[in-house]
Parts: sequence; structure tokens; C-alpha cells
Amino acid sequence: MYCYFSTSAPENKAIEIESARKTFERRLADTGLFSSFQTILLGRDRLVEIYRASTGAYNAKFTIIGSASFPKSDGIQESYVVTVQAKPFIEAVLKDQQGNLRRSIFDGNVRDFIKLEDSPINLAMRGSLLDQKSATRFGILNNGITIISPDVRLQSNEMYISNYQIVNGCQTSNVLYGELDRVSADTTLMVKIVETSDQDIVNEIVESTNSQNKIEDHQFLARMDCVKAIERYFRARCEDNAQVLYFERRPNQYNNQGLAAVRIFTIKELARCCGAMFFDRPDLSARYPSQLVEELSTTVFDKENKEEIFFTSAFAYYRLKLLQSNQSIDAILHNYKLHTLMALKYYLLGDSIPSVKNNKIDADCKTIIDFLSKSDAASREVWQKIADIMKKLSITSRDDLRRTRLNAELRQLLLSQRLL
Repeated sequence: MYCYFSTSAPENKAIEIESARKTFERRLADTGLFSSFQTILLGRDRLVEIYRASTGAYNAKFTIIGSASFPKSDGIQESYVVTVQAKPFIEAVLKDQQGNLRRSIFDGNVRDFIKLEDSPINLAMRGSLLDQKSATRFGILNNGITIISPDVRLQSNEMYISNYQIVNGCQTSNVLYGELDRVSADTTLMVKIVETSDQDIVNEIVESTNSQNKIEDHQFLARMDCVKAIERYFRARCEDNAQVLYFERRPNQYNNQGLAAVRIFTIKELARCCGAMFFDRPDLSARYPSQLVEELSTTVFDKENKEEIFFTSAFAYYRLKLLQSNQSIDAILHNYKLHTLMALKYYLLGDSIPSVKNNKIDADCKTIIDFLSKSDAASREVWQKIADIMKKLSITSRDDLRRTRLNAELRQLLLSQRLL
């Protein structure tokens, strides 16, 4: 018998919880009703993993022309390099049952498709597909596709994969799908297939295969579980039409969807906003955004941080830009936007702010969002008070913005004058 206890809270291995689990098992044993049993504790991350597995399961089977296998290694059960005919591969692997591109298989990629007019490389790839001579050499000229799957089976000339991810080759896949009707029967494709369930190995493969192309360091953060959780959180928040923002975990993810650019936040932009508002580092965010990459995985994008802080800081930045475009607030707030995010937090919440890992931070985030959602005289008065306080800062040049002493000065001024 299996007995599950699930909670939406993060997994906790505290002694008290483990003690309660063992007590429960002893009581089950004392009933004498079960010959064997197991109790399983499910936290938030595991629940999400189970849910996604149950709703996003998909399989594919396709014929290969030729194959070569790699020796087995720790964490990798099977791995092959295969040659396939492009057209049947597109039908079997890239398309869903409705004939649409299966976009979820690219979640493990560090960037999304770059439209043809913005990518000379993709435009040239398309040209190769449409040229009769080049099309026959496409499998040789193209770098191919890398697929990760927890279940890979090769029988004769049939390859079977399930719950797979294309971790390299998003550009190639999209170009092939877009030109499906004009892909000739002679067009071939090289595909690398790796069977593994080890996330560390998956991350290593993603970084290795994508490092061959020019990709900024912060884009590799897209593969982190906590960053994926933030993306899901933003999608859930989009159900409130008054507060619709989009987190572009992978570059070009929201291209050609008719969305307002001001509502879309990249990884770097989100790190800047959250770093400024909730980690008191507008200096680093404003002047050295690339340096944030070194701190993201251990500070801003810590897996224990509450997702709400990311949405709140992004919403604050979004509202700040709208108010400035309407000329509803003092220009100084626009000139020092990231410092304004930090200032707004302290003005509204004071100095008693809980940890960003604590559930209590959600209530403070709500206070900030409720204020930002107003455009009345009282809210404009608050903005003006913050502007007046910021005007008292000793800013003599733009270089002052990168100094941490300015953060301390701003915080002290806000806390001393917010209640006056």
C-alpha cells in the first residue's frame, strides 16, 4: 500500500516532519491490515513534476537511415547519432496530433526561434532547404538536432522516444516545420539522441551543445528549475487581465504574438528589477547588469525565493514606465528607475520586511501591487513624496548610481521621512 501526503509548500526535511511520518507508519503497522506499505511526502516541486508528466506525455516513433551508438557512461543509458529523412521526422517528432508545431518540446532550449528576417543564419538555412542541390546535402551542412529522452529504444531501423526535449536545434526544427510542404524526400537530418533522467547531465548537454553558438551567460539560467517555476507563475498570474505580464525565459519566446513589448521581461530584466527592489542592489542592476549573472543562481534566483517577488518587482517597473509615459510622475523617478523600485518598497513597507523566502512576503507584495494599481490623487502624492526624498540624494554624476553608499543613503532618508 502507498500512502501519500501532499502539500503546496516546498519540501521540508525537518526532524519534526520525519518524526510524524514514522509515527504514522507505526500506527499503520499496529493495525495489522497491511503486509507492506510506504508513506511518501510530496512537496510543491514534486507535485508540479507529476502534474506536468501526466498532462504533457507524448511519444514518437520514426525510421532511421543509419545509426552509430556511443559507449554507455554514468547517468546515460543509451545514446546514438542517427540519420533520418527530414520530412517523416518532422511529421513524427515535431508535429502534434493537430498538425501544429509541438512547442513544449523546446522548453529545455535556452532560446526560442528567431524569425527569418532577424536571423541571416535561419534565412540561409531556409535557402538551403529550397535549393534542389543544397537540399540533398542538408544533413551534412546542418549541425543537426539534439534530443534528450528518459526512454529511448532502437529496434532494427525504428527509433522510439518518449517525453522528449529538443535541447539543441530549435532553429533548425522551426525552419524545417515552416517549410514542411517544400522539404524534398531527399533531404536528410542528423539527430543526436541521449537517454538520461539525470538533470545534471541534461544541464551539461544543454550548455555544451549551445556553447558552440553565441549565447550570453545569463541565458543558460533558463534551464534552472526555479526559473521555470517563475515562468509558470507568471502564466498563472496572467489570468488576472489587469495585471498581465510575460516572463520570456527563452529569447524570442513571445515573438509574433502581438504582445506589447513593455509587458515582456527577459531573464536579465527580471533580475535587474528584483535585484533592485528586494535585494537592495539598484547600483549593480543599473550600472553593471551583466555582473548580476554571477549572483543570480545563489541570490536573486535562489530556489527558495518566493515567486511573487519577481512578479511584484516587474509589475512595479511596468507601472513606473507607464506613469512616466503619461507624465504623471516626477522625471527623477524615471531617471533613476531601479533606485525608485527600492525606494517604493521602503516607503510602503518600512523597515520590517520579512525574508524573500518567507510566506509573509506575499502580503507585503500585495501591499505594493495594490498601491501600484491605483492612479488617484493619493497615490500621486506618494510618488511625489518619494521623488522629493530622492532629490535630496547626493548625486553629482551618473557614477554615483553605481555606489552602494547611495543605497544606504536612500534607505536612511526614506525610513526617516516616510511618516512625516
